[in-house]
Amino acid sequence: MNYDPKKTLREYSVSDIQLMEITKAIQGENIDVLIMDEPTSALSSDKVERLFKKIDELKKRGITILYISHKMDKIFRIADYITVMRDGKHIRTAPVS
Repeated sequence: MNYDPKKTLREYSVSDIQLMEITKAIQGENIDVLIMDEPTSALSSDKVERLFKKIDELKKRGITILYISHKMDKIFRIADYITVMRDGKHIRTAPVS
């Protein structure tokens, strides 16, 4: 990511800040689980593509990703399994297929 560390966060867009937070979360080798809650809500389509490529890389490293979203097209694109919850209760977990 090409960001100027001398700038304040106010000088960046919400999507840039979102990507910075995701980048901070995935730094280092000691990460086993990453939880993302609606990570694409503030991202443009090209930044969503960058995020999904990074998610694919993390999955290949064996990192478990809990991706929370209401956007089913994105879920079907990146998930291996889907868990449906309603009112805080587990409804079903199944393979995406």
